[in-house]
Amino acid sequence: MNRFLLKGLASVCALAVMFGTVSCSDDDKPDGSIAVSAVAVSPTTATVKVGESVTLSATITPDDATDKTITWSSSDEKVATVDAGKVTGVTEGTATITATTKDGNKTATCAVTVSNDAPSSKEVILEGEITSDLTLNAADKNYMKGFVYVKSGATLTIEAGTVIKGISVSSGEKAASLIIEPGAKIMAEGTVDKPIVFTSDKEPGKRATGDWGGLIICGNARVNQTKRPVIEGGPGTEYGNTTSDEFNGESSGKLKYVRIEFAGYPLEPDKEINGLTFGGVGSGTEVEFVQVSYSNDDSYEWFGGTVNAKHLVAYKGWDDDFDTDYGYTGNLQFLLSVRDKDIADTSDSNGFESDNDASGSSNTPLTKPVFSNVTLIGPFYGKVSDMTQAEVEAKTADAANGAKGGKFQAAMHLRRNSSLNVYNSVFTGWPYGLRATDKKGTANDGIAVKNVIFAGMWKNFYDDEKVSENFFNRAGNNTTLATTNEIISKDGDYSSVVASAVQGAEFVDEVLNNSFFEKVTYKGAFDGTNDWNIKKMIKRLLLTSTLLASSALAIQAQDLFLSEGQYYTDESQTTPYTGRYTEFYDDGMLKMELFLKDGRPEGTYVIYYPDGKIAITAFFMENGVLITKPGN
Repeated sequence: MNRFLLKGLASVCALAVMFGTVSCSDDDKPDGSIAVSAVAVSPTTATVKVGESVTLSATITPDDATDKTITWSSSDEKVATVDAGKVTGVTEGTATITATTKDGNKTATCAVTVSNDAPSSKEVILEGEITSDLTLNAADKNYMKGFVYVKSGATLTIEAGTVIKGISVSSGEKAASLIIEPGAKIMAEGTVDKPIVFTSDKEPGKRATGDWGGLIICGNARVNQTKRPVIEGGPGTEYGNTTSDEFNGESSGKLKYVRIEFAGYPLEPDKEINGLTFGGVGSGTEVEFVQVSYSNDDSYEWFGGTVNAKHLVAYKGWDDDFDTDYGYTGNLQFLLSVRDKDIADTSDSNGFESDNDASGSSNTPLTKPVFSNVTLIGPFYGKVSDMTQAEVEAKTADAANGAKGGKFQAAMHLRRNSSLNVYNSVFTGWPYGLRATDKKGTANDGIAVKNVIFAGMWKNFYDDEKVSENFFNRAGNNTTLATTNEIISKDGDYSSVVASAVQGAEFVDEVLNNSFFEKVTYKGAFDGTNDWNIKKMIKRLLLTSTLLASSALAIQAQDLFLSEGQYYTDESQTTPYTGRYTEFYDDGMLKMELFLKDGRPEGTYVIYYPDGKIAITAFFMENGVLITKPGN
């Protein structure tokens, strides 16, 4: 038996040999060295201003090739020169920059345009107060330092493809955070190919949860507090309207195709900054296709207001995924959450957490958001039914930045007089499906849990004298299933939904009878056939999040043990590995994806170039033969 660490991308052919399949070429040389099979350049196109430079990167496949020497050349040095990948514009025109490997003479190119009209790249540091309109450009190196306030009357516009990095600080200092104050606006409109990214200023591979603060948007819409509240986390900004609905339709701008990663900062206990926070934000604000990854507190939290949102992703957050308080009454549809079993908060982490307020008062408006078509993939996805209570409720480790580890609780913790409504949704892999109680009170009788599926929970309901179970059963049309695979056919692939199992969505209740909600037929965020481009979202947003190189969050490298062509999770060879395996480039772009079932490769295997394009697609037949074709 050999111990094998599946780490570092090999070529398709090398993997074919590993798994006893048919090889397509020979990567090994007679002297035992490993040959270069391909080279890729990123980016593949670039625009540079005369006299300025842009740096290209070259990636050799396989990673462990013996000779990685590369020679760079320009097709026209009168237009652009290149030195070790650094391209400098000389005069207006176009040139092709070529990277050539010494071993094998493999080539890859980048088409460079040199123009006097190209935007200049400069370093921009946001700090203090922004009192007039400001635009952030994708070409610039953009940073945030400390609390940055966009003041009333000012608009911050962010160009598609812009990256904004929060400058990390020591514990107790004001973490880099962007606060859109009431009366101000943020206009952040990315695209699926050019998302706007808020991230850490640390190098890829060294980023971690809580490196910076987060994005906070505040408005003047209604909240249920007796005096104007201050947004949590330390910024000191007051928000909301305590007496009037006058500003419920107010706009605080747009968020579209935005990714927020490695945010969430514990300034002090119970004063953490979330990945994305809304305080009294009005329904005129547009929010769609937003992802929060590796937040050190909640991924999303709404304090009052009426803002609506569609297509939200919460990925491996620390505390709750979707938290609602202070009379929030917005509409939300098509939400996906994916949890990591090793990451939970000391306050007990949930998918949904909802309160009317901290004391469970009857202040109006009641917290009554309406959710439809939510999929929550819990921390014990596919495994809960086989685990003991002690295993399910095991406390996770503390974070390096001081956040305290805790345990998981429920897919939905609806408490303290919350009147939250959730329809047409799928929850799986949590210790409990629903907890409707808390030491400060139960959920309001006005909550609705309808057309919801619980699958593969340790227990469907919290042990509270059937209070939670009664809330679940009262609405009708809810379903409990024993295993995840009854609704998701492939372990590790949460877009492989069993379409027939999630049919039967309904939009007959009055709160769903408006133009906001798309009247789909399926429950959950997607049904496997009509999936709101979830696979593209996963590729472009989720998987392009810059992953941690080493910590409990890292997913690129699993220790696997090889014996007679089969891979196990343990050296004793008792548990064959089943699940998705991925590797990433240093900038977070997906490099390779493969699925193993019972220790052996199954189905599609894909290698990507650094720019996201497919280099090679392969398919493992049942007999282990690997069939390959070039990417497109």
